[in-house]
Amino acid sequence: MSQGQVWLRQAQADDAAFLASSWRTHLREAESVGEADILAIIEAAQASADEQLLIAEYDGERAGAALLRVTTVSPLNLEPILSVVAPFVVATQRRKGVGRALLNAATTFADERGIATMATVASASSREANRYFSRLGLGPHALVRTAPVALVASRLAAAAGQRMPRPRQGAKLADVMAARRAVRRTPAAR
Repeated sequence: MSQGQVWLRQAQADDAAFLASSWRTHLREAESVGEADILAIIEAAQASADEQLLIAEYDGERAGAALLRVTTVSPLNLEPILSVVAPFVVATQRRKGVGRALLNAATTFADERGIATMATVASASSREANRYFSRLGLGPHALVRTAPVALVASRLAAAAGQRMPRPRQGAKLADVMAARRAVRRTPAAR
């Protein structure tokens, strides 16, 4: 049985469809933006010394990718950090060294720039990815929580004892949203 080989290269415009389908959970929800967003990311990475968008190939087939980006820990903590954004390996190509090759490239990229810390994000529901990153020494640093703005606004209003306006029979969505915005603007809501 022959052992395949992993090759890494910079992403090109013809990788956009592959990346859009692989990163579909990370992209905006509008159907038409996926590839356009990816093309913009590819162009930005090609133009920047502090970004690389790597494509991993295994036996000539696209097998994974990762976006490497030099950034800071946070807007308040200006320590440089290498962010490994959305690393992934195609399910049929796992356990072949693709992820290791991508992360080796990330550590080399960081070393070349004198960056001592790297970070990545894995979905909280992705047990396999979280275990993999944990085995490599990446521990939790922060917990990112997300919710629709309307949900948070309604919960804040409820906590402040305000009631959200109930839609009147036959009301248009725009009218309901305007009424909710009016409640949020009241001094008691702040």
